[in-house]
Amino acid sequence: MHDSADSTLSLVLPSFQWVTKNKKKPVVYYGTTSGSYNLIARANTATYNSSDMCGSPATDWGWRDPGLLHTAYLE
Repeated sequence: MHDSADSTLSLVLPSFQWVTKNKKKPVVYYGTTSGSYNLIARANTATYNSSDMCGSPATDWGWRDPGLLHTAYLE
C-alpha cells in the first residue's frame, strides 16, 4: 500500500489519514492560524481488494471492502 516515498515522508512530516468511499481527489486544507486555512495538502490514495488476501475467509464470505485509504502530508 505504501511506496518508499511515503515511508520517508512519514518520518519527517506530520500526516493526516482517513478512509472514505469518495473517489474525488482528496485534499486537506490547513493553516497556522485558527480559522485561516490557506494551505493545501493533496493526499495519496490506496486500497486493496480480496485478491490481495491470503485465502478464505478473507477472499470470500469474510471479505469487507476497506474503502479508499487517504494520506496527506502537511508540509
